[in-house]
Formats: sequence, structure tokens, C-alpha cells
Amino acid sequence: MRPYLSSFILLLPIAFAHAIPSYGFTTVIDVPPQAAPQSIGSDTQLNLSGQGVLPINFLAGASDGSSSNVEVNISGGTVGHHFSAYAGSTVNVSGGDLDFRFWTFTGSTANITGGTFGRDTTLGTGSEVNIFGGTFDDEVHGLFRSTMNVWGGEFIYFQAHDQSVISFFGTSFFLDGVEMTNLNLGEPFVITDRDVPFSATLADGSAFSMYLNPVHPPHGSDPFHLFEPGATLVVTLVPGMAGDFDEDGDVDGDDLLEWQ
Repeated sequence: MRPYLSSFILLLPIAFAHAIPSYGFTTVIDVPPQAAPQSIGSDTQLNLSGQGVLPINFLAGASDGSSSNVEVNISGGTVGHHFSAYAGSTVNVSGGDLDFRFWTFTGSTANITGGTFGRDTTLGTGSEVNIFGGTFDDEVHGLFRSTMNVWGGEFIYFQAHDQSVISFFGTSFFLDGVEMTNLNLGEPFVITDRDVPFSATLADGSAFSMYLNPVHPPHGSDPFHLFEPGATLVVTLVPGMAGDFDEDGDVDGDDLLEWQ
């Protein structure tokens, strides 16, 4: 297998987000021209674009976790606050404005390449979120047993709670102001340090920085960085934009042809 092919395979679902086929779903809802429902269930795909709007308290999948084969693709439009993705759902976000409280729950997956997220983006217990881009205007929370893979994006406050696993993919990493030169390309490295600054140049070229604060401030405090001792911080050194085989600055179908 060629170097970093595994990374390219991970990126392929994102690269083709705008060409996701509708087969495999008994119901396909395009917003617009159709009006958005309050929720969708099994074997349903919803595509939000243009000036479309998803209502407040939208549910992707049933809250009891009984749904399967649920997909929401957001390339534009506006998402009302308290969007919830439940078990069996996959949410692909490449654009649009998402109001505060975008939540993922056990058994759900979110792939984020763009879009603007408001306050309180929360990864719930047992969910997985892959972040390749996008702008997060306030806190991003990784809760108990959640998994977050970060390749890019713009962040203000970042919080990782006990038993969450947060993995950063980048071209350089610094801990307590010193570059981590002990990293090998493609090999994950666990950072156990706390109460020191951490920064990185992420795989998409964006800068990331936070203080690995292990202590939760008093309730009511201003937004803050948090990385609890029981959370796992993993860094992986990658050679620029992994999967960009034609070196044009993005990952798309042309990269597959170049690799072949």
C-alpha cells in the first residue's frame, strides 16, 4: 500500500460529498425545493443547500437509537439551534450556517469540511467526528468516550473531557513552546502532559493553539480551554495535505486518478 493511502481512503467520503448518490435510501429530501421536516428516520437522506433551512430541534435519527441508514448532507443554508444526530446517522457538513448547539450522540458520525458553527458544538458519548475544515465560533466539546479527529478548521475554545480521544493531524506540533521533533511521519504519538501550551499547524495549513488546562473552572466562568487528565491527546505528523496527490491544494476525484 502506498504511503498515507489509509489517510486518503479516510478522506474519500468527504471529497465526494457533493456527489453522494441517493440509492440505498427509500426517501430522499432535497431542501430546497422541498420543505424540511422536523426529523428524519431510517433509510432517509436529507440534502440541505442554497437558502434552505432546517428547523430548530431537528433530529437526525430517533432519540432512542433505533434508526439506521440516516444521512444528512449540508452544503449550504441555515440549521436551527439544537441540531441532534443520533445512532445510525451520518452528517456531512461542507457549508452553511449552523446555529448554537450542534450535538452528536452515541452511534452517530459527523464529517465536517466547512460551514460555520455557533456556540456549543458537542460530541456526545460514543460519537465520532472528523473535522477537516469549518469555523467554530465558540466551544467545541469532546465528551465522555467521544472520538474526534482534527485535520483542519478554525477554533476558539476547545474542551476534551475524561475518556474522550482527540487526535490531531498536522505538519508541526509544539508543546510548552518547543517543537516536537521526536515524531515520525504517520505514527500516532500520545501526549500526557497537562498545564502547558500546545500548538500545531494542522494538515490543512491552519494554526491551532490551546492551553492544556486540566482543571474545570467554576461554573459560570467565561469560555475556556480544557483538557482533562483522563482525556487522550494524540498527534500524528503528516506530509502536508494527506491525499492531495495532484498537489493542487485540495482532495477530490482528481487525486484518485493521480494515485491510480
